[in-house]
Amino acid sequence: MEAIRSRPVFTNLQDLVNYCKEKNVLLFTAGYPHCHFIQPSSRPYESPPSNDLISLDVARGPIAGINIPDERGIDGEQSQFWVTAELRNELQKELTKEGDLRRASTWPIIRSFVYVDVSDFSKHPAGQQALIINSLIALVHNDRYWYPKHSAITERPPEAAEICTGDGFIFVFESPIAAAVFAAHLAQLIDVLVAMKRVPIEIQ
Repeated sequence: MEAIRSRPVFTNLQDLVNYCKEKNVLLFTAGYPHCHFIQPSSRPYESPPSNDLISLDVARGPIAGINIPDERGIDGEQSQFWVTAELRNELQKELTKEGDLRRASTWPIIRSFVYVDVSDFSKHPAGQQALIINSLIALVHNDRYWYPKHSAITERPPEAAEICTGDGFIFVFESPIAAAVFAAHLAQLIDVLVAMKRVPIEIQ
């Protein structure tokens, strides 16, 4: 990363992402739900010092008296940095991946959530609360309960996509279909195993 006129110049993708994180800025993207793009700023207030350098738009909120047509309620404004033309070409390819650059942009990453809430969890003694949480974890990660030929076996989330809320769990999926299949199978498991007393404590 270099600097021209006190404005940084980026030649490396990770340096740009780190800068966006540090400065709390989001790269402004436009396009369709399944295909966004980053384009050079269309409203420059300062011309690039070189034909090889490009300024990108970053996101901003509404300004009084100025209508924002974007349904997201945001607009773009010229950034305080430059990128090389070579990096600009690399950005679009990287933007299609759900990586660090995507997370530093305004293109949403779509996720679906399954929330498992345990009734009156806070009213249980601490020891019973631990048993309930451990039982839920066991239901999800015990292969015996997820039949190899059952479509739900491929829909279990990785452990990194599980969030313990204290009185239950939130499971994160990349698609609503996967979330629905998982939720239906887990609900059936809980009902059947509680009725058969296969869990150390009743879960409701």
